[in-house]
Amino acid sequence: MDNSITYDRFFYQLSQENYEICYGILNDNNSISRIESHILNSVIYIDMLYYTFTQTSIDDEICINLMKELLDELKNSILVSDNPIFFELQSIIEVKINQFMIYKELIGADYSISLDLNRRFETLLRKLSPLQNYELLPYKENLVCQITSLQNLVLAFKSLSTFNYMGTILALTQAHSNIQQWEKVFIHKKYSPMDPNNSKVNNNELHKYLLKVLHCLIAKATLYFQANLSSIHNIEILEFGDEYITSRRVCTKCAELKIHYLALMLDTKDLQAYKNFKEGGYKCLRQPLNVPLPEDKFLSVYENKWRPEELPSATKNALISTLEGEFSDLQLGKPNALSVQENNLDVHFHLAKVDSSVYLVSAHAYAVRRPKNEKNEITEFINSLASQIKVFG
Repeated sequence: MDNSITYDRFFYQLSQENYEICYGILNDNNSISRIESHILNSVIYIDMLYYTFTQTSIDDEICINLMKELLDELKNSILVSDNPIFFELQSIIEVKINQFMIYKELIGADYSISLDLNRRFETLLRKLSPLQNYELLPYKENLVCQITSLQNLVLAFKSLSTFNYMGTILALTQAHSNIQQWEKVFIHKKYSPMDPNNSKVNNNELHKYLLKVLHCLIAKATLYFQANLSSIHNIEILEFGDEYITSRRVCTKCAELKIHYLALMLDTKDLQAYKNFKEGGYKCLRQPLNVPLPEDKFLSVYENKWRPEELPSATKNALISTLEGEFSDLQLGKPNALSVQENNLDVHFHLAKVDSSVYLVSAHAYAVRRPKNEKNEITEFINSLASQIKVFG
């Protein structure tokens, strides 16, 4: 018996994560065989596990193992059914579980995201590409939007880490387009018979998370490539970002907290990152770059000074020495707050790693001791700013 109309409705609603309606479609249709009903109910359960994980961002090994067990059982049922649509459905579920694993990795990611992530994204997309069943199309395309959005966000993150200006801008533009497409097609009103108004707005946490990552990466790019972006006509991009991360907000907050000096410092041991940085983030592949090695171990990517006359002239040198002295701990991602005495002033440094080659540093000097709550505010601001610049982890 032809169940194409039922499948069409079912997979459209499944792509919208309308699980109540999916169960209702199965219960109301008597033409679906017992094995087909079992397969589709299992798919709903797997998708609900995926939805729960991506909505709560919980690192749940039990959830992953359960999904794999359900998939193994599903494969056996699909072989028994011998229905072509279910073989394509199996491929989509396998891709979804692999994407699930990537999200799990990113939750605990540090500054060095796995180099093979892009290859894995391409593998998943190639597996989805030949699937042509029109009834499965909404379910497949929803997953494609998720994969391509995350793929380009990761590419932008990696381009930023190597100061590749054009690579960053292209990846951010594409990621924005992918997320908009996903939002336009799949993130809208959900319909539920349990709702008194028969509708409710879908607050998809995964979509909001990817959008937040996009905003953080754009704002991060405004600091890393400030010289490039400040010369473009669309100056509004320089004020796009979260609570602290844009240049103007950093300056405002530093003035409010009386932080005299704040900078992003590049560790120049990574010669390629240094070359790209010296070229303003743009690497021309048509001719070799003959850039001399820097005399200093650290170069400023971004600097903000508020009343620099209040700082001793040698403070920046002291900061660099402190940064080098704490380098081992900083490489392990351990933020430090240190104090030194200089010219009868208490000089305080905050140091934090925010990228594979970049460190956030701040300095502030006071003639008298500051109240503990003011110091705590500075620590909170620096940690929050470092977390936003870091993006992942």
